[in-house]
Amino acid sequence: MKRFLVLLATAIAGGCAVGVKHPYHDVAAELKYPVRGTIALAAHDRRPDVVTGVKSESFAGVQRGGYGNPFDVVTESGQPLAKEFQNAIAGALTRAGAKVVRVDVGPTVQPVEARRQLVATGANKSVLLTLQEWRVDSYINVNLDHDVLLTILGPQGQVLATGGLKGADRIASSAINPVAASIEAVRPAYRRKLEELFATPAVANALR
Repeated sequence: MKRFLVLLATAIAGGCAVGVKHPYHDVAAELKYPVRGTIALAAHDRRPDVVTGVKSESFAGVQRGGYGNPFDVVTESGQPLAKEFQNAIAGALTRAGAKVVRVDVGPTVQPVEARRQLVATGANKSVLLTLQEWRVDSYINVNLDHDVLLTILGPQGQVLATGGLKGADRIASSAINPVAASIEAVRPAYRRKLEELFATPAVANALR
């Protein structure tokens, strides 16, 4: 009986699995320390499927239908996921006291060129966030597969610090309404990951 109810629920939810969008644009992360000076900032999407054009830059994961078949999830704002990260980080740095200079780099830009563009701004320091994986996979369980690298550069392009997060976390679970569960779980998980990245001791020390 229990299995029947689970199958029924996922079958019903499958009808809502198309066109799901996840909210990233209204998440505000906070740094626990002050940041001074001018910081150049870039968020670089290097997810393989995005680099090759298989997925759009706004791709944020998949929502599975009743039979487990995946449907693409995109950002609610329609913006590239990397832009959402850039916006959230820019807000956090600004609230911490920094002046932020944004540098936009597309998925096909090579990492060395991204660093060159950051240094060319003349900023005191640069922050380069690289999305190597970010994918919310939702069925009954909502899982976040992530591989995010943070690099802090000095004014000459020297690496001052690096930090990273990589893993597969279960961030929610619902047999009744997995679509709603995935949408609700994204905000806190996203904010938590950003704050964990910037709380890395080496990163914090380099930015202070």
